Formats: sequence, C-alpha cells, structure tokens
Amino acid sequence: MLNYLLENPGFSIFGLKIYYYGVIIVCGMGLGVFFTWYLLKKKNIDTELLYPLVLLTIPMALIGARLFYCVMDGLPFSEWINVRSGGLSILGGVFGGAGGIAIFCTVYKVNFLRIADCIAPNLLLGQAIGRWGNFVNQEVYGFTIKNPSFQFFPVAVNIDGTWHLALFFIESLLTLTGFLLLFFMILKRNTKPNGQAVALYFVYYGTVRACLEPLRESAFILGDGVMLSRLLSIGMVIIGIGLFIAIAFINKKKEGLYFGSLNGDSSVCTNRIVYRTFNKKNNKNDIEHTQTKNDDDNTDNKGKSED
Repeated sequence: MLNYLLENPGFSIFGLKIYYYGVIIVCGMGLGVFFTWYLLKKKNIDTELLYPLVLLTIPMALIGARLFYCVMDGLPFSEWINVRSGGLSILGGVFGGAGGIAIFCTVYKVNFLRIADCIAPNLLLGQAIGRWGNFVNQEVYGFTIKNPSFQFFPVAVNIDGTWHLALFFIESLLTLTGFLLLFFMILKRNTKPNGQAVALYFVYYGTVRACLEPLRESAFILGDGVMLSRLLSIGMVIIGIGLFIAIAFINKKKEGLYFGSLNGDSSVCTNRIVYRTFNKKNNKNDIEHTQTKNDDDNTDNKGKSED
C-alpha cells in the first residue's frame, strides 16, 4: 500500500488530477471539525456556531498557510496563487486560523479562548494526519541514515535510493499523542474552557517543532540561512507559558482557585445559549401568566352563573 502511494501520488476524475496529499489534508480537516463539534456539545456551547466558524476559519487557515510558505520560501509573487504546485506551512495555518477565530468571536460575541480551547486539541489531530501527505509527496524528511540496521520504515524512508530519517512520522506520532492528552484533558474536566488548552497547545507543538526543525534536510527548512520556523516555534512556547500563567492568576482572582472554581464552574459560556434560555424562561412566564388570567376569568364567569 505504501509503495503504491509513492508510485501513484494521485488519481484523475474527469481529467482533473486529484493528489493524495490533498485528500489526506481534507481528511485531517474533517476529523478535526468532527471532534470540535463533539467538544462544543460536551461543553454546552451551541453547536450551530460550528457552521460559520468552519466557513470562516478553514479558508483563513489555508490562506495563512500558503502566504507563510510563499513569503518564507521567497517565491515570486506570480507563484503565490499557483496552489497546485504545492507549498503550505502548518505554522502559517495556525496563525491564519487564529485570525479567523478572532473575527468569528468578534462577530458572534463569543469568548475567544473558550472557543479556541475546543479547537486546539483537534489542530494536533489534523496536523498528525496531514503529515502523512508529506510521506506521499516524499518530503519533510531528515538527515541521511547510513547505518543499515536503521534503514527501514518507520525509522527511515527511502528517497531516490537514499535512506533518510522519517521525520514526518516522528512529528505525526508526537502530535497524535498531544491530541489525545489535550482532548481528554478538556473532555474529563467539568469546567468551562478558559484558554488553558490553547496555552498548552502552543507550548506542546512549539516544543515539538523547535526540537525537530534542526533535524530536517536543508531543502525543507524555511528561511535564508536562519531557521525562522524554529524561532517562531520557540516564540510559541514562550507565548504559551505566559498565557498559561496569566490565565491561572486571572482565574485565581475571579474564582478563588488557579484552576476551576470554589463556587462551581458551569461550562455554559455563549450568549446564544443564554439568550435561548432567557427566551424560554420568558415564554414560560408568559404561559403561566396567561393560564392564571384564564383561571381568574373562569372563576368570575362561574360566579356570575351561580348568581
């Protein structure tokens, strides 16, 4: 199966070439969207918010991924829109997607960190799956493996007769592990999401990229003489640590604890849910008021009949 994918990187539908790289990326997105929906539901956040969220965030993430790659790799402007030639950056996708979430939360008046917490773990899942697209394209591999004892998959990959460290597989495994840790952390905690998963995502993924970036072949390192991706990854770690500490102290001030709340911690957190609950309560009061009025009218009519 693996050899087939390497020898046949795509298929055609009505003359249009569809690459497995794109299919794998879409599968990663699809699973990410599903688990985001699942976390929104479990945290009592209106799942109808997912539709506009996806329609805004995914295009922004793709644009960010493409722009980051083109700028960092120094491609001429005429090549920027030639997306079929390949070239996406996960870091650019993260920044673009974050911008999309920020716009969405501003429009719908939803807390950014609470929505982002339900998305962050699933980014790692999408990234873990997406890395297999690099395998199909035979890219993002590491240094040459010269010891025959280690010239086998998944330790190494054979690129044009030369064995290289299977860096894509290592990153895929690490990001999948990170997804499981963050996902079940949010799922099992009976508290409203408040940005801790976002902070831990930045720390975890930034650490993974900062450690793996120097192992890449130079052809897959963005930047001219400087590992810009590694510098940005270290920046992600610093931002994540700062955000985590800030959230803990803010929570301590508001709730009395660094994590959770002394007075209970409802996970309901969107205006839309509160709005619906408020309307439901008002409707109930209206019904009770109408019922009481009808009962009074019936009593008066009964009195008149007896007279």
